[in-house]
Amino acid sequence: MEETKCPHCGEALDVGSIPRLHMERYGRPVLAKTVCCGKAVRCTPYLAFNVRIYDGPKEEDDWGAEFND
Repeated sequence: MEETKCPHCGEALDVGSIPRLHMERYGRPVLAKTVCCGKAVRCTPYLAFNVRIYDGPKEEDDWGAEFND
């Protein structure tokens, strides 16, 4: 995965753990100070996930819906 660059100085973006944990916990954007140059950035969380075919023994999903054959 390509690292995110700071929009101010172009270095690898680092906003520290507190803003990252806040976005993870609450799912809301944060205004944070960058570690690299100390300038303000608006960080917006987004969800990404990986999908693969399931061929295990379960016949329904986690909410009880049965799979089609």
